[in-house]
Amino acid sequence: MYIKIFIYEVIYNYYNKVKIKNKIDYKKMLEISKENEIKFERIFGIETYNKWLKKYSILENVDIQSWIRDKIDKFTNDGKDAVKFKFTTYIMYLQQYCDYNKTNNPSVFLEEKIDNRNLRLKKYLNFLYNGDEEEVKKLGFSKRPSDVSIRNQIQSRIKSFFSNRGANISFGMIARKKGLNHKELRLDKDMIKQIQAKLESIQYRLINKFGTQAGLRISDVLDELTATKSKNSKKPKYMINCNNEGYYYIENFETQKEKVIINYLFFTSELSNLLKSAYPKENLKDIDLTKLFLTRGKNVKNENGDIIGKTGVKKVSAANYLARIKSISKDLDFDGNLKTHAFRKYFSSQVRRCKKLDIEFQEHLMGHMGQNLSQSYNNNLQDINWFFKQWKLIEQLVCVDCIVIDGTNKEVLKLKTKITNLNEQLEISLKKNIKMDKRIDKELYKMQKSLEIMTEKLKEIRLKEE
Repeated sequence: MYIKIFIYEVIYNYYNKVKIKNKIDYKKMLEISKENEIKFERIFGIETYNKWLKKYSILENVDIQSWIRDKIDKFTNDGKDAVKFKFTTYIMYLQQYCDYNKTNNPSVFLEEKIDNRNLRLKKYLNFLYNGDEEEVKKLGFSKRPSDVSIRNQIQSRIKSFFSNRGANISFGMIARKKGLNHKELRLDKDMIKQIQAKLESIQYRLINKFGTQAGLRISDVLDELTATKSKNSKKPKYMINCNNEGYYYIENFETQKEKVIINYLFFTSELSNLLKSAYPKENLKDIDLTKLFLTRGKNVKNENGDIIGKTGVKKVSAANYLARIKSISKDLDFDGNLKTHAFRKYFSSQVRRCKKLDIEFQEHLMGHMGQNLSQSYNNNLQDINWFFKQWKLIEQLVCVDCIVIDGTNKEVLKLKTKITNLNEQLEISLKKNIKMDKRIDKELYKMQKSLEIMTEKLKEIRLKEE
């Protein structure tokens, strides 16, 4: 009996010692987590962050900071660079929501009952829909937000904050399906050709070509294509290669949105020719892709007027490019809302017209995630010769400036028809002229004969009188 009690005491004492030894120091844990927290100023720069603090008063709120940090964590977990996180698109809509509710402390909303949270959001969204537009503008909007913006972006950002902080909102307007835009302009070869003709900037024409000839998104063209190997490196992430048939391509191109690696991004002859004219190199392999799409900047001169350098050199703006193509679309009286994605959609629709293409190749070429495991087991996608043969099937379909054999170029067909009609009219006119000439000749002959007869008669009359 005593032995049992002794054993129990030993076990009890040992357990308590281990418990004390392994006792969690929550203060230390809190300190460690704070050290590892994302510092906004380190990511976006102290100057930018200070501007945001002045503009968005709610940014000092602890709940807002935690919410944004979680969003950045999720963004970087997908393999994306934190500096590319669209910070203002999250904080801006919450700031406007708080301004409408006349508070700088969004944490007070988290303490409300769910019915009040639902009612508050419903009232705000209805205000954006039906309120006086001038009152809506006072919140910082340049104009009343569109139906899609209110339902998708604004509503989702506000609800995201609440759900992240454990205070869900059950009310919600039905979101518009992504990509379903009935007013979006659908482009064909002829329309693209007209847009290209009005793009004075060769940089803009090249951006356009990468969309129509390679199916790249605007972010892939301006950011990924021109990327360096790392932040501190100046070496380009991608190099241009050339196959045995003289076609240029980039190997293992990673798309920014879905992080899908396209094994071989081939350039059409049309794209290669424009690239050569934009950056005069006989061999495209010599082009440094990090130097693409840079503005000219302004010349810096010394006291003697000699050029000693350039200033203001920066990357072409996606917003400026979009504004330009929208302006051209308006000038051409195209009916619909033109977006940069429309050129990628043209590429996609042309690719899908080729029934000879491997289905997995189609998805891979568009930079889409495989729908099933079969793509990861498809060795053909790794075989450059097989890949190139598949790609060659679509080159003629996606081309815009090349000579179209299948008669899809409307402008060429119109001109051909016009020329044919003119030739027919010319032939008819010539035939009419020939007939007219013959008639005139006959009439002249008759008149000449008549004149001869009259002359003879006059001679006879004069002889009789004598």
